[in-house]
Amino acid sequence: LLLLTLSSSISIDVAASPVEGTEPKVASRFDVCIIGAGPAGLQLGHFLQRGEGLMPKSFVIFEQQQSAGSFFERFPIHRLLISLNKRNTRSKSHEFRMRHDWNSLLGGETIGVAPVTNRTTDLYPKADVLSGYLKDFASSLGKHIRYGTQVTNIVHRESEEAADERPPAFLLEVADVHPKKNHEEKSATVGEELQSTYHEEASSTNSGEACRMPKPAAVICNRVVSATGLPIPKKGSEIVGSDLLTGYEELKPTGEAFEDKAVLILGFGNAAHETARELQKYTQAVTLLHRKPLVSAFAGGSLEQQAQEAAGLPRLSLFTHYPGDIRTVTMQVYDTYLLKALDVKLGYDQHEEPVFLRCLETKICVWVSKSTSCGAGNLFKPQEAEEIRPAEGTRHCVVEVGPFFKDDPVAAPILAKLETLQVAGKARQSHEFQWRSNTPMRSNGGSNVAVSSRLARLGYSSMQEYLADRGGELEAGENRKGLNYFEAFGEAVYLTVSTALLSSEEGAALMDEIAKARPKLSQDPLRHPFDTAIRCLGWTSEKGVFEEQIQSLVFPNHSNGRGGERSKYPLIDARYQGHNVAGLYFAGAAAHGLDYRRSAGGFIHGFRYTTRALYRTLMLEDGDPWPGESIVLVKEECFDALFERLLRRINEAAGPYQMFGELADVVHFSRTSSDNGGGSLLARYEEERPVGQVTRQDRDFRCAPILVWTFQYGKTFGPLDLPSPGAFGPEFAELSTFLHPRLEFFDGCKLSGADLEVGEASTADSKSRKQHKDVAEPKVQLLQHLPVLQPPLAAAFGGKLADSATAAHASVAGLGTTDSVFSELGRLRHPTPAQTQYSSVALGRPSLTHAIVEDVFTDWQSEASHKEPLRSFLAAAVQRAAAHFGIATVPTRS
Repeated sequence: LLLLTLSSSISIDVAASPVEGTEPKVASRFDVCIIGAGPAGLQLGHFLQRGEGLMPKSFVIFEQQQSAGSFFERFPIHRLLISLNKRNTRSKSHEFRMRHDWNSLLGGETIGVAPVTNRTTDLYPKADVLSGYLKDFASSLGKHIRYGTQVTNIVHRESEEAADERPPAFLLEVADVHPKKNHEEKSATVGEELQSTYHEEASSTNSGEACRMPKPAAVICNRVVSATGLPIPKKGSEIVGSDLLTGYEELKPTGEAFEDKAVLILGFGNAAHETARELQKYTQAVTLLHRKPLVSAFAGGSLEQQAQEAAGLPRLSLFTHYPGDIRTVTMQVYDTYLLKALDVKLGYDQHEEPVFLRCLETKICVWVSKSTSCGAGNLFKPQEAEEIRPAEGTRHCVVEVGPFFKDDPVAAPILAKLETLQVAGKARQSHEFQWRSNTPMRSNGGSNVAVSSRLARLGYSSMQEYLADRGGELEAGENRKGLNYFEAFGEAVYLTVSTALLSSEEGAALMDEIAKARPKLSQDPLRHPFDTAIRCLGWTSEKGVFEEQIQSLVFPNHSNGRGGERSKYPLIDARYQGHNVAGLYFAGAAAHGLDYRRSAGGFIHGFRYTTRALYRTLMLEDGDPWPGESIVLVKEECFDALFERLLRRINEAAGPYQMFGELADVVHFSRTSSDNGGGSLLARYEEERPVGQVTRQDRDFRCAPILVWTFQYGKTFGPLDLPSPGAFGPEFAELSTFLHPRLEFFDGCKLSGADLEVGEASTADSKSRKQHKDVAEPKVQLLQHLPVLQPPLAAAFGGKLADSATAAHASVAGLGTTDSVFSELGRLRHPTPAQTQYSSVALGRPSLTHAIVEDVFTDWQSEASHKEPLRSFLAAAVQRAAAHFGIATVPTRS
């Protein structure tokens, strides 16, 4: 590969601010510039360097740190990865084994780099192992990586030369940020490579010119790929008292510093659970404080279901099948919490927020307040929306102390300090504080879901019914007269105070008295002061490196969070390209917004495949075909070759397996040309195309008959429907909830002018996959090609479902007996649009569908259960494709 080298540059002082007259000095031009030498940057660089039988591209990787994969030198803080390292499998196929190696990159075997599975026997490796592996992998890229080089600004510009047909280019300003260290494979930085040029230029000028700030070096890039991951920790700056929090990124690898301390951890992701797991070895107690996740499956359900939501249980990956949810390896805190070992898990709902205040000089006092009691205005009056979340200015909240009786000696110091502040005019009722009488639970409308659920199990229909019953019991009998607990409780009061007062110099003494008395006045789990509060709020993208126009297009909700959790990701399309910014792409964790909470694109075992798909997309845009194999179906052996390739991929392919529902193998059909006007059916098999690219707008798929297969979980997969792989036979494959292959065939269409004439049972649908998924799920997606198997099985079952697993899945689909299932399955050879769910690809409704029954080993080798039904489906799809082109028949073995 001939790599274009930088022809001019300078040493940069990154602490200096821009000065007029310091326009960047253009150094060179590359076809692809990659920002970041993490796993995704290295993976893309590997393909750009070595290709897949295609011409390599000129490229450079800019890495700010002094080594590749530097993130893993520091994170995860406590060094335990949650990525599986399964070293041994029944199959010795390299491709199959990659299904269970979650840490290695693609192509390591071609450059002599041992995979992570050869480096440690730990099922969950230490981060140092991965860090060393990435450095070894990077060594093959040599001077393609510019270490110690920071990209400081990215500007999108049109080509300056009218005759230049290259795509719109980017100007990247780059700077040296670290003194050079020795590398085994020395990689020059921009400054080192060209520093002598600058000194020669400086010596030839007068002293005034030589003392001017040097011009930053710049590089022209036809295309830019940001592979920096999510490097910015979320600091929760909107939280009252956020400045008191210690960041996850500030912690040390061990929890020794927290010996005999009371620690609160704010967060509910794997970093929070990982931190709790480490600190538990040293602390008095750990409190895990978090916002409860929304569990939509329970919305509107029974009290019991609502109680499960109210409990604020984490989203567990073992239920959601999303690897970014909470993993069991980090869940030690639930043992110590539920087995009464003083650690606490405390959730607050979507309309509440935590409050942190300094108390007792070095301690931190914590409350959870209603968001409507926070803002910038008078907090004892109703807040306007703009006051609750002001665009600027200091926010405060109201916190509660109590309940207590006013003559309680424990509360006396609080009341004395408050009176002193009142006399001095520093504390005014209804401005800085307020009294609230206790409201008995019977008058709150029964809003406590957890209590309602428990009462329902005891046979009470409402809180009011229970309280009336309980109150009557207490008053009944001469010996119990006057012991009505509820009446006594109603005499207690709460003191509500603004944090503006408590955090002020004047209110510090009141704050300390509250901190001392609160443990004896309340049963609030947060009543004890904490020694340390740690925030583990996740990470977000780096947008500051892009010019403002790019920021507005690609990061529209990055600051305001209006896009929900997805707002931390750039807005990109199915080609991994930034929204309305041609030539700007994202790779790795930064591209996870496309499949967030659906698949594994935020993790090495997922994004190594999406990064390869990005590489192939770049090549496709340069006019190179997507890698694949073309098979002319002129005899039975050719059909067998297509079938065997399909079967092998289903049993071994790691890309669709890890990126389930997101990467698809595609077979598109065409007709070979012939002098006599005939021709044969040509099947082109292409691997791992992003499902969002499989549309009728794509030139390869415009009107072709298409067969698509992906791995999918069943729609009912969840905590109330655990998978039972292998528990029932192939006739119920459509009811599978565990990971299993799904195949769909789409009829071709005829091009008439600018319009598409769609074939039978198919539509040219350009709606997004999101719109498709919003369509109601049908009762059952039909099995197409089991006419031989259906009648014997129906007779054997005698009209009843064979086992409880089948019955449960059929019940979810609204089908109660084998007869009713086969009535649905056998009604038509091909499903009508109303009976077929919309596909995961934007091609409209499939005309043929087929599912292969779930299997715990993901191994589909049975002739009767797997191969013959698949062969029958493929034969039907091939014959339908042939009919589209007017080809009478295709030899198959169906």
